[in-house]
Amino acid sequence: MTHDAGSRSVDLRAGSAIADGALRRQEGDVPMGGDGLDTLTAELAALRGENAMLRETLDAIDGTVAVYGPDLRYRFGNRRYHELFPHLPPDEMLAGRHYADVLALSIDAGTVADRSAYADPQAFIARRVAEIGDRDRKSRELYNKKTDTWALIRVKWTPTGNRVALRVDITELKRLQQELLRSQRMETIGRISGGVAHDFNNLLTVIIGNLEMIRLRPDDPARVRARSAAALAAAEAGAQLIRQLLTFAQRDIARPRIVNPNVLLAGMADLLRRTIGQAIPLAMALGPDVGSANIDASQFESAIVNLLLNAREAVVAVRGIDATGAITLTTRNEGRDMIAVSVSDTGAGMTEDVAAQAFEPFFTTKPMGTASGLGLSQVYGFAAGAGGQARIDSAPGRGTTITLLLPRAAPANESQGVSAPP
Repeated sequence: MTHDAGSRSVDLRAGSAIADGALRRQEGDVPMGGDGLDTLTAELAALRGENAMLRETLDAIDGTVAVYGPDLRYRFGNRRYHELFPHLPPDEMLAGRHYADVLALSIDAGTVADRSAYADPQAFIARRVAEIGDRDRKSRELYNKKTDTWALIRVKWTPTGNRVALRVDITELKRLQQELLRSQRMETIGRISGGVAHDFNNLLTVIIGNLEMIRLRPDDPARVRARSAAALAAAEAGAQLIRQLLTFAQRDIARPRIVNPNVLLAGMADLLRRTIGQAIPLAMALGPDVGSANIDASQFESAIVNLLLNAREAVVAVRGIDATGAITLTTRNEGRDMIAVSVSDTGAGMTEDVAAQAFEPFFTTKPMGTASGLGLSQVYGFAAGAGGQARIDSAPGRGTTITLLLPRAAPANESQGVSAPP
């Protein structure tokens, strides 16, 4: 406080802050007499009102909001934030503490789901600090195995450098997505059934024909043995076909896991060939040393089947069911970070307009009522959900290649559901 010509003044320091509810404002020396004091009092009252309204608004959000400064020091957490992390002290005690300290409190409380946090806390904290300080990381999904819940975290950086993280529960959205995927999978199974039924009918013809030959000449032991062996082989092939179809149909939608696409494709090669039929050859060129991806295996298989069925229809539409055509399935590493899985056909190809709309839900070039238009949208949705993309390379007269680009999985950490401050 200073004296100047009979008037008093006070130095009001610091900037406006919401972290601890205190309202302070950098204004230099403000006169403490007469109208100046009244103006200051009114401004402080207005700021308190705005602060209370902002906090009330953020507390009403059905999700957690956490604000860290440019130096990753804690500034604010809304009501839901403190409900989700009750082990953290209130804002007035937490304000100004670095994110590393806040995360250490969660580790001490035993609320971090990633077990590596307890094996080497310092390394875990260092990794998480680097992750939240990365301005290119805009969002991520977390799965909590213990509670079987999903959360989406979205991050925004303000012009002044504050990090604002919003965390919302998306468990119900995931459930609805899984229901949609199951319905798309049933449609895929229906499309497979046409090709499988044709093969199964051929196997039944072999079985019935050989049994008929046995019935006509049951007194010839050598002939009976040969015919019965042929019938048994056809029956075993039919049983294997049904087992593969049942495995495909009954596999549930699961959370992503690290798998190698080559292993999945090799395991379903016979089903894939039967899906497109014997008249159209399927060439599989699985690249060596293809990396693994963090994907849902059942969605990946559905996407591949949908691509092969579309390729088959494109070939048949141009060349007929018994004419020469070809489909190729390839895998390869795309640079250091991506895996490419491509399906190519020798069909008519797509115009630029059709290719631009091919991944849109319900878009189809077939007559109304003959197709749902969901096959390629499932393919696109799977790729996008895996953090990758799907692209089309096609032109009239030269066929179509559709490629799934999937991020290669990190070699070590498959952390899901970190119950720690976002």
